[in-house]
Amino acid sequence: MHGDAMAENNQEDQVNAAINTAILVDRNGTGSSPRIRPRPQYPSFATIGCHFLDIYLIKQCLLGALLVQWLAPWYRSSRSFARENDVDDRWYFTAVLCLVHTGLYLGVNLPYFVRDTYQVHQSLKLFRKPSMQASRNQLSKLALDQVIGQLIVSPISAYVAFPILFQPLLLGFDSSDSDGTATGIPSVAGSFLQLLFCLLANDTLFYVMHRLLHSKWLYKSIHKQHHEFVGAVSYAAEYAHPLEGLLANQLPTVSGLFVWRMHPLCFFIWIGLRLQETYETHSGYRSGSIVFGKDYQVAHHDFHHSYNQGNFGAFYLDWMFGTMDHYQAMSGYEGYLKLKSS
Repeated sequence: MHGDAMAENNQEDQVNAAINTAILVDRNGTGSSPRIRPRPQYPSFATIGCHFLDIYLIKQCLLGALLVQWLAPWYRSSRSFARENDVDDRWYFTAVLCLVHTGLYLGVNLPYFVRDTYQVHQSLKLFRKPSMQASRNQLSKLALDQVIGQLIVSPISAYVAFPILFQPLLLGFDSSDSDGTATGIPSVAGSFLQLLFCLLANDTLFYVMHRLLHSKWLYKSIHKQHHEFVGAVSYAAEYAHPLEGLLANQLPTVSGLFVWRMHPLCFFIWIGLRLQETYETHSGYRSGSIVFGKDYQVAHHDFHHSYNQGNFGAFYLDWMFGTMDHYQAMSGYEGYLKLKSS
């Protein structure tokens, strides 16, 4: 028994040493097509399918569809209130979008910030070495970046983009809808399908763009800024070069609208779900909850930051395109959770 344990520990050390070597290569920007020879074993189709059902179909699409129905009375009353007080659709859209964005940024990230600062719930913290901890200088730079982004860039972007993008592509923001409520709230099934379509469009485009950003020149010139936080933290999830923010984050998020026009309330819910997932997958914490957590995807993306090799997007796309070799070399989700800080 003792010999088996020593052999297992030695094998884990060898795997970690090999992956640490790969990290140095990727820090120089050559990690867009990571491979290990021989190729490690990947999870089965059934395993990936079960996690897709749990994380995406139930905890995002179904939850989002139910939220649409629950928030429908608020949407109708807020639209009517805005019209009665001469608040035009452009200002209404900008205000609600910024409220969703900033509200979730503070509501989701402040608890994670408290955990990191006061070392709370560290039993749920994923693998970290001391060198992976964010410095005070990084956090100060991040704080300024987020204040500017939340209070200046986001409102201006939403206001400018409304007549060009959102007014044509969202239902209910036209002259025929005099009080903003004529366009009916979609059913649970309709909302589910809209959210699923947006999710698949976002995941696909994000995977392609993110993988491209790990090519040598684009990584060095653009994407390296996001990887300054080697140990991912939720409040740095949106910390990125402006070009990356536009092409790899914002464009994938709204890409579904170019094919399927959405109800505004469904769109606001989609943005909320997208932000919450982004913050959670950068948090570095397992939720510890089977009902609400997305630990499988959290660990998947956390590995990408910690080791910077593969795992470019949603786990089912990395599985499909074979870009999770290094992750699977340490037994994937189960192996990553076993790592201890050292």
